[in-house]
Amino acid sequence: MRSRVLKNMFQFLPVLIITYCGSVSGQTDGYQSFSELERSIEQLADDYPKLVSISSLGNTLDDRKIWSMTLSAGNSQDKPAILLAAGIEGPDLAGTEILMAFAKWACSEYGRVDSITRMLDKTTFYILPRTNPDASETLFMNPAYARTLNSRPMDLGSDGSLDEDGYDDLNNDGQITLMRITTPGGEWVADDEYPGILRKADAGKNETGIYRLLREGLDNDKDGKFNEDEPGGVNFNRNFTHKYQYFSTGAGPHQISEVETRAVADFAYAHPNIVAIFCFGPNDNLNHPWQAAKGAAPAKPAGRARKPVLAVDQKDVSYYAFISEEFKKLTGLKDLEKTAGGNGAFNEWAYFHFGRWAFSTPAWWAPEVQSAADTSAHADSSVSELTSEERPAAGAEPKSHDQKLWNWMQNTGQKNAFIPWREYEHPDFPDSKVEIGGFRPLPAHNPPVDSLPGLAAKYHHFFYALGDWLPRIDIRNLKVENLHDNVYRISLVVLNEGYLSTNTHLGTRNKWCPKIKLALDLADNQSLAGGKILQFIDILAGSGASKEMSWTVIGKKGDTVK
Repeated sequence: MRSRVLKNMFQFLPVLIITYCGSVSGQTDGYQSFSELERSIEQLADDYPKLVSISSLGNTLDDRKIWSMTLSAGNSQDKPAILLAAGIEGPDLAGTEILMAFAKWACSEYGRVDSITRMLDKTTFYILPRTNPDASETLFMNPAYARTLNSRPMDLGSDGSLDEDGYDDLNNDGQITLMRITTPGGEWVADDEYPGILRKADAGKNETGIYRLLREGLDNDKDGKFNEDEPGGVNFNRNFTHKYQYFSTGAGPHQISEVETRAVADFAYAHPNIVAIFCFGPNDNLNHPWQAAKGAAPAKPAGRARKPVLAVDQKDVSYYAFISEEFKKLTGLKDLEKTAGGNGAFNEWAYFHFGRWAFSTPAWWAPEVQSAADTSAHADSSVSELTSEERPAAGAEPKSHDQKLWNWMQNTGQKNAFIPWREYEHPDFPDSKVEIGGFRPLPAHNPPVDSLPGLAAKYHHFFYALGDWLPRIDIRNLKVENLHDNVYRISLVVLNEGYLSTNTHLGTRNKWCPKIKLALDLADNQSLAGGKILQFIDILAGSGASKEMSWTVIGKKGDTVK
């Protein structure tokens, strides 16, 4: 019922998308480079000064600002807040556009649409539109390529040199794609059903691989490896503290070592009113909600030796399950393959170490559609997904990411998004046939711009609903009873009107979540005969959960107590 009401509410609301022109080989039209994004952020703050405030959390090594926007009516820190973050993965530009569109849409409708006005009156949104700007900017360079690493120089090749063997645009098409090298003992074979796509050879089916697959480039340092030490070194989504893996590629020298990760973590800790965090990232828990570990034992009492917590608290599981179902209903997004857990991932840090409700999903992925051979191509980017009759039978081998991407591109007319394989005389492989081709970097990770308004609207529904589900604390049934002469009992009920509990149960264990605090402020001529001046509630479940509190006070009739 809740999701149906929200959908009806949004049927009449416009969706605004901020677009700019600017391209690398015609592939980035409509997506904002960093300089364009900066102008967009500043313009939004200028247009809506009562709703939007902006600040820089620091500068990256390439001197790009890490921008934050506060979207709220009135005092932003007096209300429960949601932190929205995009650009966790460098190639994800769609997430940035969706968050910017959400901010502009909410501002434009404030004071005009009652539901949006109430949302900004009672909820704060902290928006980080591009947390890893140095990595994202490589899609706007020539040659364009997909990068997840920031600009810290590191010896990724473990040879004592920094950034010495990156990618090379061998065919001068402005894109870094792939090289397939015909060689005995290769792992890959051509996929007959999907022209141009390679798949791993299946030894169990007596298949012998014929291709070696590499990113486009040369062996610049002549060590027998290719592109093993590209510029940059640390992946934002591998640098946080939860399950951090020392010495792994992209993890950095230590946890929170980077200006980007430090800025975001410091911002989160500086805003204790943050109740939930949503980020566009690869570690999905909205299509496939987190589960508690099977047979998980209860937490050991304080003081006893404990191992790091790696599983969701059992008492939080039902909340994640409910919100996952609502997400799918509100957005209609599905067909996302289950992803493995992260190592040093931002969203997992947000739950396991920061103790907040944390939600993550990729901004976009290619939906499962019919094979190109079974349907005609369309000029626009709207495609009907498979019906239950058209979906693969149970037990059928699922399509790979590349297969689904190929099908979707063919069905939506995105044929120039795949560069056909062309032979190239590679100096490092004089005796082998080398071909260069594959998906262009930007469309491989982002939808065409004409589909962004519809995609953004789906997420707007969810952001609104998430704001509606935040805990809302109210005081009810306030009573003052005269017990004897100047002795009075004050009682009240603390009520959580929101759906989510005031903290995650895991958050109450890691001690980083603020408690509900009740303070009794007595005048000089008043004294406390029962109860405590300060009382705390560790956690209050949602959906109307309550707790009764009382004090006994000695004072004169007609006095007031805060």
